[in-house]
Amino acid sequence: MVLPRFAAELLRVRREFATPNENGAVFATRNGTWHQVVNIERRWRQIRKDTGYEWVTPHTFRKTVATLISEAATSKLASRQLGHSSSQVTRDHYIAKPPVSADLSELLERLAENDDASSDS
Repeated sequence: MVLPRFAAELLRVRREFATPNENGAVFATRNGTWHQVVNIERRWRQIRKDTGYEWVTPHTFRKTVATLISEAATSKLASRQLGHSSSQVTRDHYIAKPPVSADLSELLERLAENDDASSDS
């Protein structure tokens, strides 16, 4: 995976000001140890609570990145960025699918306008 420059720079700065720890972790606990996944998940739920964004998970971010890369480049490049061995996995599970129905609202609006015009006469 390749990080964009802005993300790499943010991590460098964070590491520079982080409390030194034996693991060299950028985001260490107060004791300088690794964070437990269950604690990160719990904290993330607390942060999202009552925001209207409860549906946003780390997986949501992965899917968004995969979709954006796929739309701007290819699903193969999106697959490589996510570290998948197959671009098929990326296409099947990560890249947002287009809506099932086309947006026909403009056509339906014109039909409604025509219907209103004919009922006025």
